[in-house]
Amino acid sequence: MTVNYRSIMPKAVTPIMQKLHQAGFRVFIVGGFVRDAMLNKRPKDVDLVTDAQIDRILEIFGRKSRRIGRRFPIVHVDIGGNNVVEISSFPKPNWSSKWLESKDNQQLKMLSADAKRRDFSINAMYVQYPSYKLYDPLAGKAALDRKMIEVIGDMHVRYDEDPVRLIRAIRLEAKLGFSQQQGFMACLRKKKRNLGLISQQRLFLEFMKLMQNEHTAKSLKLLLNYRIIHLFIDLPSNESVYFKKFTKAYSDLALQGRYQSASLLFAGLLWIIIKPEIGGTRQSDQNKLDLPRYLTRLLQHHLKVQVPRRLQEMAASIWLMILLVEADALPQAQLENMPLYSKAKFILSIYHEFLTQDK
Repeated sequence: MTVNYRSIMPKAVTPIMQKLHQAGFRVFIVGGFVRDAMLNKRPKDVDLVTDAQIDRILEIFGRKSRRIGRRFPIVHVDIGGNNVVEISSFPKPNWSSKWLESKDNQQLKMLSADAKRRDFSINAMYVQYPSYKLYDPLAGKAALDRKMIEVIGDMHVRYDEDPVRLIRAIRLEAKLGFSQQQGFMACLRKKKRNLGLISQQRLFLEFMKLMQNEHTAKSLKLLLNYRIIHLFIDLPSNESVYFKKFTKAYSDLALQGRYQSASLLFAGLLWIIIKPEIGGTRQSDQNKLDLPRYLTRLLQHHLKVQVPRRLQEMAASIWLMILLVEADALPQAQLENMPLYSKAKFILSIYHEFLTQDK
């Protein structure tokens, strides 16, 4: 299948590529954009790589750009609407080969060296601007055709280098419906201890990437099947029917183009667990006074990642609203005007459906 990359390229990105090209640098689109376009999916983010070095990129784009990272720095260029284009630099060439080899050979070596730094072969395909010619130094298209997620290089070495790659592999499996390469499960079992070394802040970000999209249900199923859900959140396996219903409804929000609130995600996932725990709290006046703090502590007990305090309090507030709705103490019209009512009803409708079918 021939892909018309030019027609699907976001209009705000073309001037970025054009500016680098006009400054005398080679520019390539790389990563998920190329992969998704080849799968006939609508790509979202655009990543670029160029032979311009980081300082030169910053000089070209000025105030619209900023450096990200230290060890492997990249540049984010603002294209408006809270969107950025990520630009990285090719590894610096060997000066002897630069003078002795043809430009075509230099370019192929440059692409091959850059591709080997990336995570999976399906993410290591390049489209050059302005010709939009495809380069595939590590047979990424063949992996796409086989629907296979293959890490670049030795599996054990690459996953030791960056344990987060294991989570990214699972995210790709959920998103694309592909299979993991042979030996992945055994490798994951060996590397589980390394996953525990990832910071709680980073695990929170990776959990959000897994769950805040149209593949929430598939992502949670994989985390349960691979037995690594405990890294993120304390969920029992015996309530899989409820989790399936909730994540399906949460996924549908993305499919419908509606906002997926992180506080709704945590409140919804944990509601079936904390519901029995708060059953008796309404019997005590003291507990009523401390209920918001008590609910926040309950949430913290079941979270294994570092969720921002604001999201914790919002999730606990959704539970408070659920209790208010269940108490039937206020007129319906008054409840409907409260800020978190729609989120509480979202969870309650799924919970009641689960209870009805479970009988």
